[in-house]
Amino acid sequence: MEKSLSLFRLNTSMLAAYGSELVHILTVPSMESYRGDEHIALFLEKHAQYSSSFTVVRRSNEPIRKLDRNRDRAFLRLRHLIIAALYSPSDHDVLQGKLLMGLIKRCGNRLNAKRNLQETLDIQQLLLHLGTESATSAIEQLGLRQAVAEFESVQALFYDASNRKIDLKNELRQTPPPSSLKKEYEAAIREIWMFVEAMTVIAPSEAWTRTLSNIEAKNKEYRAKMKHQKTFRDKKKAKKASPKPSTDSGISGEAPE
Repeated sequence: MEKSLSLFRLNTSMLAAYGSELVHILTVPSMESYRGDEHIALFLEKHAQYSSSFTVVRRSNEPIRKLDRNRDRAFLRLRHLIIAALYSPSDHDVLQGKLLMGLIKRCGNRLNAKRNLQETLDIQQLLLHLGTESATSAIEQLGLRQAVAEFESVQALFYDASNRKIDLKNELRQTPPPSSLKKEYEAAIREIWMFVEAMTVIAPSEAWTRTLSNIEAKNKEYRAKMKHQKTFRDKKKAKKASPKPSTDSGISGEAPE
């Protein structure tokens, strides 16, 4: 290989992405007849294991907090709209607002401040109450149907994400972390480099020459990415290390000598 790549300098996501690029290069139609080669087969196996592990870890970091914040906002918006109805000049609107506010107080006026599990249970209970005939009528008359629909939607998104989180925790226990697979995965990549380079000499063909060229081009691309990242990190470090401009006006409260 004319110029290889410092694999140890690639972070988990970049290493997975680089491996995917190699998979594409090695599985194009012109390389179909070599798919069963032991070197290529081993690399494809190690990449599949590493990529699967990385995917599980990444999925385990779903934005639960963001989804919880979204349903908190939806609840607060609905509550404030109902409170606004209590100050309506229409006695009928005030009556409908009191009906809906009573349902909210029954489930928790500040249910958005509770722990996730309790909040989920209380919101589910509130949505059941809001689905009753009298509550539905009040919602329609106060023009709150869209606000309630948004509240139901964000609650459903949070609930689904929470269930996926539980499933992923179980999956994580059964999946080795990417770090434990990295050494063998990197070894398989280096083996592919040497194998492809050797085949261009032992059994020269357009397919092997093109494969070698594509790998070298991909290595060059990733070296450029790492160089860019290093430059960015160096600039960030230099900015943090640079002294802050003095704000001293020269007035210390003491008479000059």
